[in-house]
Amino acid sequence: IKKLKLAVTSSCILRCSHCNIDKTSGLDMDFSMAFSGIDLLLSSTGKDKRLELYGGEPFLRFPLLKKISSYAKKKAVYFGKKLSVSIATNATVIDKKIIQWLKKEKNNLSVSFSGSSESHNFNRKYSSGNGSYPIVSKNIKKLFDNIGEDYLVCLYCVDGAFASNMANDFSHIIRKGFKIMNIECVSGRGWSDENYLDFKKGFSFILNQINESIENGNFIF
Repeated sequence: IKKLKLAVTSSCILRCSHCNIDKTSGLDMDFSMAFSGIDLLLSSTGKDKRLELYGGEPFLRFPLLKKISSYAKKKAVYFGKKLSVSIATNATVIDKKIIQWLKKEKNNLSVSFSGSSESHNFNRKYSSGNGSYPIVSKNIKKLFDNIGEDYLVCLYCVDGAFASNMANDFSHIIRKGFKIMNIECVSGRGWSDENYLDFKKGFSFILNQINESIENGNFIF
């Protein structure tokens, strides 16, 4: 077993239009279940292991998150494994205590971010309907200023409705400082033939930009 993904909580302050998690269910992962899963991951054969912590928004359950991360790292030493811990966040609740902990623990942080304000606010909204771009953009800067690019990943989720904006979004993401990004597509919302064509054009642009960056000695993955 190379990777284990745990949903720490169902709670989230955002109501992203493409997310199917019931944010009002109040489900938090039980410690014993998390620890059993971690033991299973780390006791399996193979040296390199990855633990991914998701939500909802996992930082809404910061004490639980810290306890799970701490247990996993201690167990990795016990089993003699090389463990990478990654946390996925919408970056809306990032504060000084969280940043200090991330800096100390050197956990990887994957930030859900769609690049331009237009694309980001299309899906990533509060229950009021207001977009989350202003606070997320502000907190991304804090993260880069304090924990650095090596531990930050952009989770770029493309909706067919804004696939035509991929080139612009990518440029915004790179200007923020991200060197690593994960591109996913929103499913279940209906993609037209035009949307697919826009995605193909946008993805080709991104690959060309990455090739040019690598040739210039600037690695982007």
